[in-house]
Amino acid sequence: GTRDAIEAVLDGQNVRRTLNDLVQRHLLNVSEGKADREYSMNSIVRHFYYDSLSKRERRAMHRRAGEYYEVEEPDEQRAARHFEQAGEHKRAAQLATPNIWTLIDQKVKHS
Repeated sequence: GTRDAIEAVLDGQNVRRTLNDLVQRHLLNVSEGKADREYSMNSIVRHFYYDSLSKRERRAMHRRAGEYYEVEEPDEQRAARHFEQAGEHKRAAQLATPNIWTLIDQKVKHS
């Protein structure tokens, strides 16, 4: 996600320096997104980081990410995925289903 999204997930912590350090050490990938740079972890780093968190911490972070993508940087698919990971299945389904034909159309186009 973007730096703003990552800061929201981490409950407002400033992560600029941390992101730059991780990118320089090739532990994060950077790409240009719709609005800003987007950061993603490679699978080894993601698994290591996830293993260091408790289930409660992971769910809280996914909940904050879902809220961010629902309101701040609207992306219903991302929000739904994060709410599903947070264990909020009803909320995830509500976000994922209003535009079901758009989702189906996207899948058909990418097939």
